[in-house]
Amino acid sequence: MTQKTFAKIIYNQSQPQRLDKFLSEKFPEFSRRFFQKNIKNKLILVNQKPRTPKFQLKFRDVIEIKLKLQKPSQPTSLPANPAVKIKVVTKYPDFFIIYKPAGLSVHPSLFDVENNSLPPTLAGGLLNFSPDLKNVGEDFTRPAIVHRLDKDTSGLMIIPRHQEAFRKFKKMFQQHKIEKTYWALSYNLHKKKGLPANSDKKNPFRRIKNYIGKSKRDHTKQATSHNPEKLINPKEAETFYRQLRQSQLPCPHRFNGRKKQSITISLLEARPTTGRKHQIRVHLSSVGLPLVGDQKYGRRFLKNCNRNYPGHFLQAQSLKFNYQGKNYSFQAPEPEWLKLVKR
Repeated sequence: MTQKTFAKIIYNQSQPQRLDKFLSEKFPEFSRRFFQKNIKNKLILVNQKPRTPKFQLKFRDVIEIKLKLQKPSQPTSLPANPAVKIKVVTKYPDFFIIYKPAGLSVHPSLFDVENNSLPPTLAGGLLNFSPDLKNVGEDFTRPAIVHRLDKDTSGLMIIPRHQEAFRKFKKMFQQHKIEKTYWALSYNLHKKKGLPANSDKKNPFRRIKNYIGKSKRDHTKQATSHNPEKLINPKEAETFYRQLRQSQLPCPHRFNGRKKQSITISLLEARPTTGRKHQIRVHLSSVGLPLVGDQKYGRRFLKNCNRNYPGHFLQAQSLKFNYQGKNYSFQAPEPEWLKLVKR
């Protein structure tokens, strides 16, 4: 059955342009991702043929749009998701401490909400667990979310139970008054065993301090540099880290022309004092300690090793803070991947 064409556009520009970029500029009320999705679903054709989003339009190409371009009404609430179970570590009148598993996004994107294509998220689970949390926070897509973890990062999170607590915790994070400790399992690519010696013998932690921003080479990645001009939207970032344990991981690979059957891995404790996107992953990778399982920031020669794991091995292990004059300290259970360095 032939699909009805709701719009037909003739490309009259002399310079080639990506199909998805042209449509998002012509119809600015719709996102580029919206057009990418419908191009892939064959609802947008060029010269009567399905194309890819990156297809280069040429002069007099004919674009057929086989769906009504009607902007959906703006959503104002996020549906609860009973399929996402919340693991509560402890609860207090003003906040919960919860454990987020690896593989679960903290909140959906606005695109997912607008297009009713919601993946399972912690936010949806929180609304099912405690419906009143819909009134907490600054964005309906992030109810009671005052800080975040990457999708594949597990560990502890603070969930404020009312708006006043949300404001207090937000200020505490901004003022770096919440101590966060992470455990990371990293490939140790240093030539000598162990980590470089710390110049301060009284302090077992080493420090990484520079700028983190979007990479100019690959806009899907963050990058680090001491020169902010080499980055997009650079921000200062600081991470302290130390090695807790070391082991060997079976991992057939080739390095410097030599075949190897295993690689040194290190269990690290990381303490970021700032909260930049992908900070620990980027910082550790920059000093020869890329996370095991990290496809985005890992080394190319370890690609086959990383395929054995569903995601990177990083956990928010502990939280410490003073709230309303009382000290609190919380510890997460040991992650499953810890057994890799317990052999």
